[in-house]
Amino acid sequence: MVNFEGGADADEYLTKYQVGRVDTTATVWLGITLACTECHDHKYDPFTQKDFYRFYAYFNSIAEKGLDGQKDNPAPSIKVPSPKQKVRSEELRGNVAALDSDLKQQLEAPHKQRDLAQVAWEQTIRKNVLADWSAIDPTEFSSAGGATLKKLDDKSILAGGTNPDKDTYEVVLKTPLDRITGIRLEALADASFPARSSRSDNGNFVLTKFEAEAEIGEVSSSPSEQSPPEFGVWRVLGPFKAASVKEAFAKAFVPENEIDLGKTYDDGQLRWTEKPDWKDGVVQSLGSENNSATYLYRTIIVAKDRQMMISLGSDDGIQVWLNGRKLLANDVTRGAAADQEKLLLRLAAGENKLLLKINNGGGDYAYYFAADKNSVTKYPVQFASAVADVNQTDFNVQSALEGKPNKGWGIAGYDAANQLDHEAVFIAKQPFGFVGGTKLKVRLKFESDFKQHSIGRFRLAITTSDGLVEFAALPDKVRNILPIATEKRTDAQKAELTRYYRETFVPEVRTLMEQLAAKRDELNKFEAAIPSTMVMQDLENPRETHVLIRGDFRNRGDLVTPGVPASLPPPPTGTHADRLALARWLVAPENPLTSRVTINRFWAMFFGVGLVKTSNNFGVQGEWPSHPHLLDWLATEFKAQHWDIKAMQKMMLMSATYRQSSKVTKELVERDPENRLYARGPRFRLDAEMIHDNALAVSGLLNPTIGGPSVRPYQPPGLWEQVGFGDSFSSQSYVQSKGDDLYRRGLYTYWKRAMPYPAFVTFDAPTRELCTVQRPRTSTPLQSLVLMNDPVYVEAARGLAARVMKNGGDDVARRLTYAFRLTLARPPRKNELETLERIYQQQLQNFRQDKAAAEALLSVGESPRPTGLDVSELAAWTAIGNILLNLDETITKG
Repeated sequence: MVNFEGGADADEYLTKYQVGRVDTTATVWLGITLACTECHDHKYDPFTQKDFYRFYAYFNSIAEKGLDGQKDNPAPSIKVPSPKQKVRSEELRGNVAALDSDLKQQLEAPHKQRDLAQVAWEQTIRKNVLADWSAIDPTEFSSAGGATLKKLDDKSILAGGTNPDKDTYEVVLKTPLDRITGIRLEALADASFPARSSRSDNGNFVLTKFEAEAEIGEVSSSPSEQSPPEFGVWRVLGPFKAASVKEAFAKAFVPENEIDLGKTYDDGQLRWTEKPDWKDGVVQSLGSENNSATYLYRTIIVAKDRQMMISLGSDDGIQVWLNGRKLLANDVTRGAAADQEKLLLRLAAGENKLLLKINNGGGDYAYYFAADKNSVTKYPVQFASAVADVNQTDFNVQSALEGKPNKGWGIAGYDAANQLDHEAVFIAKQPFGFVGGTKLKVRLKFESDFKQHSIGRFRLAITTSDGLVEFAALPDKVRNILPIATEKRTDAQKAELTRYYRETFVPEVRTLMEQLAAKRDELNKFEAAIPSTMVMQDLENPRETHVLIRGDFRNRGDLVTPGVPASLPPPPTGTHADRLALARWLVAPENPLTSRVTINRFWAMFFGVGLVKTSNNFGVQGEWPSHPHLLDWLATEFKAQHWDIKAMQKMMLMSATYRQSSKVTKELVERDPENRLYARGPRFRLDAEMIHDNALAVSGLLNPTIGGPSVRPYQPPGLWEQVGFGDSFSSQSYVQSKGDDLYRRGLYTYWKRAMPYPAFVTFDAPTRELCTVQRPRTSTPLQSLVLMNDPVYVEAARGLAARVMKNGGDDVARRLTYAFRLTLARPPRKNELETLERIYQQQLQNFRQDKAAAEALLSVGESPRPTGLDVSELAAWTAIGNILLNLDETITKG
């Protein structure tokens, strides 16, 4: 049982599980009504309530919860592969291990050529990040907290005077540069501070927020009135499908730096399409396609060079190019909304080409676009990332972009080794500034819960290096390692950097990684398809078991230990009291019940009733055996045959008793109305699953495959959903099986207790809520309606009809005889033959006059209709098959 019902009590359901196991074990293996003793001593049999809870204790040590959550198979569970699946799984695992070993060798082994190339790459990155910086002479600076700021000759600023608990420094810089890609903050040590590296007593600082705002410089002329930009119509291309959302973002499905609107893609399936109805300033849907990417393109025409701010939103990731140059790449998972990204476009006089790429991981996706058509004079700088030479644990410089009081950039200045000069680089999402000059306002906020933790001396510098954008795109770990001098890196840092370089830039390694990823994906998909099953596992520290007074899980009585009922033979002395000992006790020679109960159930399956009529009760209130010596002999023989089920069943089926005629005479009925003396052969209606399997076997549709997952045959629509939650929980909707799975034996039909398979319930199959040993047998009109109208049986009738037409001969009489032998294992009597032949001719005439009715009848079921057979004849024989499958003699054993 797996339960995750809201409001359920875990302890209550855990008790229900254990009680159910006690009842099932006692009923199936011992044939005793031990469940009666859950609340009190048994009224008739020698079982006490203490016996019940000692038996209960065997199961109370299982490692499970009363509420298992939304899981297909709660832990513990194991995979149960077939022999072929096991071999294939081991083969795939070997492939993965071999590729993984090769990759490890390629990533870790010294390689002179690759190592030299890595050094050159590092030098280039370090040059872009650490060199080409221009320290800017601040023109204005102030402290919101009242500190005194003084500009020094090296363009740094020194704080003195009051040291407030919290502070904000604002510095104004002016520069003729306009394509600024980053700002560097140097936190400089000074002898005037208590611990050199900051104004705090312990030498540490916490920069909680770093902000910058770009404004048109005074050296630039005031923006003149400009004619508004002219926006071209949106064009869309896609969606392009990918294997994963990561691939959808990274893969260039078209040449992204040079757009050809006349070209088609995906073998002519995709082309650029105009969308004149799309409006700016609203979230625009792009449909629904998992792991996909869609391109959006438009032109923007301006009379003069200008800058324009645009607002973007996306579901999920977004990338932007202007005139072939990438301005933005944000691989995120989110729903589209306004103003998720602000982007400054530097438009050249004439036509500018704007390209957007929106990628989607799952479900619906969309984009948002709006443009500020006014001239831009100032805007906040957006930073993609930040990196520092030293980061205190839990105080990474990246936090300084978030502005949280309990976070920020710290250097662990309380450690004397860190009381030195340090620097942090803040990398812009896109180049910023204004042609002709830029005024830059920078704010350093120190609003930490740690008081007086502000930087004491600092200097600001800017760069226009394009390499900084590449640096910003690096993974956090790599970005933090690169500024560290080679000789100061740890072995782990060196290995991390080598791994990244080779994975990114060495073609042989990338190819090996792709092969490994593909093989791992193949292995994962293969193993996901292997069925699993729940298993029992004991707790390391078993629960205590108490007698539950009146069966109430909240009212505990005496403490008990695992054991079997005192009135039955005890387990061997010296054995550990666990479920393995219980299992061995059940089949021990001294146990008088297991073999008798099992043999009695086999007998009931073949003869309709057991030697002990009450198969579920071998106690005082059960019926005595009709043939006690026979039951004793069969039970001891069963043990002597080493519990060989097939051997015992073969013995019963080949016995003279079973092979008798089931013909009933007046004398036999008077002497033995229930056939308890077995003077005639058994005669009773088949169980629900056997009626189903017999129909499929007769029709030639039965799939005899043994084992495998459960299947979902035809079922009226909507039934399953009536008892489902209608959400993502398992088994909330009924998805019908296809192909050969529709014709599996009834044993494999999937159902749940709240919604058993309707056709089986009609034929008295239990709901499985409780252990059921004896099924009732009823005969109702509804059963005939199922046999006449259920798609399983209508399709079986069509299969039988096709079989008769192909193999039954050329004339009607021969075909009817063949059909009788298939369904009833006997030839028809004269009157039966005449009746069915008359019905056949009537049906044939009807279907020849009404072809639509014939087609409708033959369209029931998903098995392919045999070719070359006359439609009207096949429909008429289907009607005959429907009659034969509905006969009492067809569904009755005997």
